[in-house]
Amino acid sequence: MGLLKFNVGLYCVAFLIFVVIAEEDFYSLLNVDKSATTQDIRKAFKKTALKMHPDKNLEDPDADSKFIRINRAYEVLKDEELRKKYDQFGEEGLENSQSGRGYHSWTYYRDNFGIYDDDPEIITLSKTDFDASVSGSDTPWFINFYHPMCSHCHTLAPDWRWLSIELQGVVRIGAVNCDDEYVLCSQQGIRGYPSLIAYPGKERFHMEKTRENLAAFIVERLPTGHGIPVTTGMLYNMRRLHGAGEQHALLSNKPWLLASYFDPEQYRDFKRTLTKLAAIFSGVMSVGRVDCSADPAACKSLNITEGSSVMLRYYPGPLVLGGAHTVTADDDRSAQDIAKEVLSLLPPLPLIDNDQFTKLHSEIVSKSSEQEHAGWLVQFSSENDDVDDEVCFDTSFSDSLNCYRVSVDQGFSDFELFSLCLEISLKN
Repeated sequence: MGLLKFNVGLYCVAFLIFVVIAEEDFYSLLNVDKSATTQDIRKAFKKTALKMHPDKNLEDPDADSKFIRINRAYEVLKDEELRKKYDQFGEEGLENSQSGRGYHSWTYYRDNFGIYDDDPEIITLSKTDFDASVSGSDTPWFINFYHPMCSHCHTLAPDWRWLSIELQGVVRIGAVNCDDEYVLCSQQGIRGYPSLIAYPGKERFHMEKTRENLAAFIVERLPTGHGIPVTTGMLYNMRRLHGAGEQHALLSNKPWLLASYFDPEQYRDFKRTLTKLAAIFSGVMSVGRVDCSADPAACKSLNITEGSSVMLRYYPGPLVLGGAHTVTADDDRSAQDIAKEVLSLLPPLPLIDNDQFTKLHSEIVSKSSEQEHAGWLVQFSSENDDVDDEVCFDTSFSDSLNCYRVSVDQGFSDFELFSLCLEISLKN
């Protein structure tokens, strides 16, 4: 009997220790793992808050203390510095922090919390995200600094969502919740909500917040403009350099997307679409325009005949080498739809078999980390998968990557693939 009591007592002690540890695990409280992003944490907290809020659990006498703890977990995990302390020292490392001791009403979490958390096209930025991706970057951003209790911010939300879809792939549309990120908002000089700012340059939007004004404001500030003007002189220099076998930026291996028109009025309607395309393909493709009414010789040399609308052509290399493919450029077609068609014309990643991949694996692993060599990008796909054209877009014209595709249907087991990739990652 004594032994039984001892065993039961030991079990109870162990059980209590387990409960205490479980209660102290902030990640478990929000049902996220330790690799969760800030946005993952926000989404998980909102879901938990709507379920566990005291307003919805009136019969639970401990609902208030439970929710304070859940809110405390959220406030700690969303803060980079507090999260680091918690991961390293547990709650003992948070003794000087009072974050998360109070909470809002249930309707606040339903209606006001994280206005844009469920919008995949809108990037919700923390201070860490902002410092890493916006500050000092040349990438175009248009950011909405808002407060969840601001009625004008909620009024703007449908138009901000529309803008993120309209300019998807063209410019990064962001949002900063100043209730959470008050330090960042203070640093950016935010004094009222919503404040809309274009980066780089930190230009503020001051016009009426219509969809047309929002789109025009940021598109007009894109550094790529509305394409490179192609002229007879440029084409002459291309041919001369090609004939002489000289290396020049005009003869880059990058492809071209060229808009041609005989009526400037037609192009005026297409100008914004071409501006978006120039931004989408920035760095990997030259996007140009040629006015055939002003420079008929240029169009004649490219075998462009007169048409009733803007014509769009994709060239796999320098314009003077020909090989153009016509791309549909209807007035009602979005830049994103046109871009998808252009992506389908890019060369696919070369498919390699098991033996070739095994050889490639040996080559990668044998490279010393001190040696300078091109990187590798390997896409693993099944016959049932849609091959992502955007991978081809990102890598087809890269001088710094060797790019391949491996079909996982060719005999590798999951374990073999995992082992090979793990060895590569550890080596590099």
